[in-house]
Amino acid sequence: MTGPSGGRRIAELRVPAHPDRLRLIRAHVQEAGALAGLSEDALSDLVCAADEACQNIIRHGYGDSARGDIVVAIARAPDAVALTLTDTAPPMPRDVLIPRTAECPERGGMGTQVICACVDGIDLAHGPDGRGNRLTLTKRMV
Repeated sequence: MTGPSGGRRIAELRVPAHPDRLRLIRAHVQEAGALAGLSEDALSDLVCAADEACQNIIRHGYGDSARGDIVVAIARAPDAVALTLTDTAPPMPRDVLIPRTAECPERGGMGTQVICACVDGIDLAHGPDGRGNRLTLTKRMV
């Protein structure tokens, strides 16, 4: 069975987009990434990126609006692991993936920089009906 990135699906988890579910998401990514064969360092990076991305979905995607879910899917390709996060929050602009610099005077906004430093590939797509987001983070096998 194939996963969202075209690789072999390892695991999928649907959780409410709420901060108290971040621990569950981290554990899911940790276990699924280990099953996929990621090294300890690569796995640590992927867990960190997943945590930061899910925090952003909760805080900035759903915000104060009615809560929705986050679907966390892990797939294994021959040379990489893909983590796909799917939500039904309002579509995020693609430029949200451009990391800010440390010199940026605004508070916050460094999460994208953390995510970019932890993974080898990032892709943001919107749902076919223009709703929701699908963020795919790719980590090469090390």
